[in-house]
Amino acid sequence: MHKSILAGNALPDGAALSYIIRGQVKLEGCKKDGAIVCSCCNKLVSPSQFEKHAGCGSHKKPYHNIFTSNGMSLHQLYVDQVQSSESCSREKDDLCSICKLRGNLMSCGNCPRSFHYECAAPSGIPQGKWYCRYCENLFGKKKFSKRNKNAIAAGRVAGANPVEEINQRCIRIVGSLEVEIGGCCICGGHGFSKSRITDNTIIICDQCDREYHVGCLKERKIADLEVLPEDDWFCCIECNTMNSTLKELMEAGEQMLPPNLENHIKKKFEEHGSQQNSELDKIRWRLFKGKQASEVTRVWLSGAVNIFHECFDPISVPSNSGLDLIPNMVYGREVNGQDFCGMYCAILTANSVAVSAGIIRIFGAEVAELPLVATRPDYQGKGYFQYLLFCIENLLSHLNVKELVLPAAHEAESMWKNKFGFENLGQEQLDQYMRSYPMMAFNGTSFLHKPISGS
Repeated sequence: MHKSILAGNALPDGAALSYIIRGQVKLEGCKKDGAIVCSCCNKLVSPSQFEKHAGCGSHKKPYHNIFTSNGMSLHQLYVDQVQSSESCSREKDDLCSICKLRGNLMSCGNCPRSFHYECAAPSGIPQGKWYCRYCENLFGKKKFSKRNKNAIAAGRVAGANPVEEINQRCIRIVGSLEVEIGGCCICGGHGFSKSRITDNTIIICDQCDREYHVGCLKERKIADLEVLPEDDWFCCIECNTMNSTLKELMEAGEQMLPPNLENHIKKKFEEHGSQQNSELDKIRWRLFKGKQASEVTRVWLSGAVNIFHECFDPISVPSNSGLDLIPNMVYGREVNGQDFCGMYCAILTANSVAVSAGIIRIFGAEVAELPLVATRPDYQGKGYFQYLLFCIENLLSHLNVKELVLPAAHEAESMWKNKFGFENLGQEQLDQYMRSYPMMAFNGTSFLHKPISGS
């Protein structure tokens, strides 16, 4: 039955496919004529042969380990196809798939998902039959779009051979590293009791997202917890102070650009003999925490989700490929064992329009991470990306954070290094960070870091 996925129209010819084991891409190819064009030999092969060419013939699970460009296995795609045959009779969702609230919703023409207009289509109400971004990225935009086939789209050049047409969009799949991630920050143990509070019960700091055993906290005389606190809990005075500072900044609303950035921009215009950009006075930035979002701020957060969706395909994990992590990261949710509650969202606005957005998580004074940052395509090349990054670095400097770490796509490494001063993070330090903090790791990226000046 699996064979129907490649034989049918679930995936268009040219759709990128990858053989992935434990988060590592072993071989790439693309679908053609009911088979796979293998990048190692440029021949049409079956999924089983593709698995053998990847050096994993002993696994004998080609459909479970061959993934589409958005992280969905062929097996899961087949399961979803079977389920979609029942979706026509299913009622549409009555909650927005992005912000999880009710209201005036529009429904996807292919799946049961529903969305607020402002959450899914901020540029206006779509005309005719409309498909959500999840379905577009799952089945390929060619199935739903009437775009010119000769255009250069999604990093794929028309007229190239099938192997060269492998999809190169900015898809990010949450990967796995060799180092064991997470665990109690004191003892390093992963065993937790959930049924009742014991010494083995886990508690997570509401600022740095680090995990602790209740017993380890008691033994180190950090905290003696008889019951889990109902309000926010912080592992140290440093995290408590940092959280209060960030809360004050969020309550203050929109902020002007830092004075040192404004002076830098004005000097830049003077050096080029041009007048000051009149738009500079209309640029602002704001900090949000999705976990504490109000009805008003959710509109801004939905704008951030749209910015990321315009620049990246949905972020997923191979074991849970039907789930897009972007809204959950922006809104600071806990989902399927992954806790994003400590994530903040910084948004840069120009003329009250959200043009750039970044997700940051601050792990105390030692390090902060920037897993996602992007600018709307129609606003790129105007300096907004640099302005937002400067605001984030200025905030971290004010909080005395020592270092900023981010996962960079290989093709973007030179940009981060040459333009923004980042360097490759050493493996030993990376392993140490990953053991101590729940940092986001993506396939096809390298970790870069940068010391924060003034901290």
